[in-house]
Amino acid sequence: MVDSPTFALMGEAGPEVVIPLTRRNRALELMRETGLDSMVRSRGATVNIESAVFNNGTDANLVAQKVNAAERARSFST
Repeated sequence: MVDSPTFALMGEAGPEVVIPLTRRNRALELMRETGLDSMVRSRGATVNIESAVFNNGTDANLVAQKVNAAERARSFST
């Protein structure tokens, strides 16, 4: 996730899409055009944490980022 101007290398692993998170209608339009909406619906946003041990704040922040991303993906599919 990017929240400020950033230079990025895109498409190095094949087709990719950048979705604006602050413009919901445009995000949904891009998701429909690229087929991402059906991928999200069919796969769902799943978070499974059986047990976790965090040695530092970086690990906990990474988990929080993943949970937030899953929640955003789920909100786009509804």
